[in-house]
Amino acid sequence: MANKAWSSEVDRALCAAKEPVPMSEEQARRHGTDTWKDKPIPWLVRERIPEVGVGLLSGQFSTFKSFVLLDLAGSVMTGLFFLKAPTKRRGGVLIFAAEGAYDIPTRMEALIKHRLAKEADDPDLFKPNQPTRLPFSYIPRCRPLLNPRTVDWMVAKAREAQDYFQSEFGFDLVLIGIDTMSAAAGWDNENDSAQVQVVMNHLADISKATGTFVLAVDHFGKDISAGTRGSVVKEASADVIFATLGDRDEEANAVLDLRLKVRKERSAPEGTIYPFEALTVDMGRDADYMPLTSRVIDWNVKRLVRVKPEKKSPAQIILDEAIAQTFEAKEVQIAVNGSNIRAIREDDLRAAFKELYLQHKPDANRSAIDAARYRALGKMEDVIRQGTVDGVPYLWFAPPKAF
Repeated sequence: MANKAWSSEVDRALCAAKEPVPMSEEQARRHGTDTWKDKPIPWLVRERIPEVGVGLLSGQFSTFKSFVLLDLAGSVMTGLFFLKAPTKRRGGVLIFAAEGAYDIPTRMEALIKHRLAKEADDPDLFKPNQPTRLPFSYIPRCRPLLNPRTVDWMVAKAREAQDYFQSEFGFDLVLIGIDTMSAAAGWDNENDSAQVQVVMNHLADISKATGTFVLAVDHFGKDISAGTRGSVVKEASADVIFATLGDRDEEANAVLDLRLKVRKERSAPEGTIYPFEALTVDMGRDADYMPLTSRVIDWNVKRLVRVKPEKKSPAQIILDEAIAQTFEAKEVQIAVNGSNIRAIREDDLRAAFKELYLQHKPDANRSAIDAARYRALGKMEDVIRQGTVDGVPYLWFAPPKAF
């Protein structure tokens, strides 16, 4: 795109919305008056996904993002829970599959057979001995989201889906998925804030025009802590961000400890982590009579709580070294509860700690050094014991019983 043309596209995307803002949205809310009150936030999934807005389903490579998107679609279509929260607006789903479209029929069949038909209580959808039909549609491509004409095209496709879902199921279209952002965006550089803002604005336009929530699957970069790959404008513009995470085991060629984290939520709690597994399920055999498998997301997973180790302070590190040096140079044997144990005298440890501490902080006075040692010892109370033998204070590695 020529620079002049590109500049005009940026200006267009960053200007005011095409449709006039309702006067009620520009009215000042005055505390203590009727204008202060407003309707509660309408949810697609309670305290997880609003009815209208833009979200990102981002994550590391091979953390089953596309399967999570379909799992959400299954919950929305059938009214099941998603992330332990109830679906509040049941309806139809439209996916723009810019990549992986070929796999969608098999994955949907697996979702129906191994989850929805077992969990959903809807005789109109799951009739015995009859093919299942769900309010689901997908388009095996997506025009470049950077192009403003794509907005009109996607809205037109959404309205076609809306008419179909209403006539066949009596449902509205409520969720639009894009898989993936990188394949659909059409940008020259996803680190370019202007280009990213254009795309995010277009997704917001689609959401407003269709009255749906738009969720785009995206990728993390090499630095997982930085979140979604590319410009920070992506995450800043999103109303909701779900992050799929896992620990890569290269030897086993697998991703372990799969989990979804609510990375951003404008109007509800964020930071919650939901462990899951991507279960391999049997899907019969293909045309060559080879085994067919797919995956289904299982949220009924319990794992130990992940506790981040507490970082040691400089004083704790110095104390560790002082203890090691003192045991090496001045270890003694003392009797504790009838047993001989290895120990060190408290004054020897104090001297070793002081010498090391002054190397770290040459200007520290005696009271500061003693205070630092006491704080560091307090952090080691589970592994260090103190006591007095014949009037002499000692320290030793626990046995757990005191005198």
